[in-house]
Amino acid sequence: PSDNYTLLTQILSLLFCYLAHYRETLVNSLRISSPEKRLQQLVSFYIEQHYTKPSLSELAGSVGYTPAYLSGKIGKVFGKNFQTLVQEKRLQVAEMLLRTTNLSVDEIIRTVGYENQTHFHALFRRAFGVSPLRYRISKRG
Repeated sequence: PSDNYTLLTQILSLLFCYLAHYRETLVNSLRISSPEKRLQQLVSFYIEQHYTKPSLSELAGSVGYTPAYLSGKIGKVFGKNFQTLVQEKRLQVAEMLLRTTNLSVDEIIRTVGYENQTHFHALFRRAFGVSPLRYRISKRG
C-alpha cells in the first residue's frame, strides 16, 4: 500500500508538471497570435520560401493588403524594410552555402537570387568583412 501511495504521488506530481508546462505553452501561443506576430510569421515564411524571387506585391496580395500598406507594416513590425529582410536572408543562405558546399561563388550568387555579381560582393563584404572567397577559405581552415 505504501508503494502504491508513493507511485501515485509521483504520477500526480508529474501530471501537474506537464499541466504547468502546457499552461505556459498555451499562454505563450495566445501571446504569439497578436496581429503583429502573425504578420511577422507570414512575412518570415514568405521570405524563407521566396527569397530568390521575392515580390512585395505578391505577398501583399496573399495577405489582403496593398503593397504600400504592407511595406509600412513590415517596417513597423521588423524595424527594416522588405528588401533588407530579403537581402539578409540571401546573405545568410550564401554564407551557409560557402561553408557547406563546393559550389563556386558565381553559382552561389545565382542560387540565392542575385544577378549582379559586383553588387553581391559589395553586400557580402559589408556584412561579413571579407570577400566570399576569403570567407570560405577562413571557414574551411
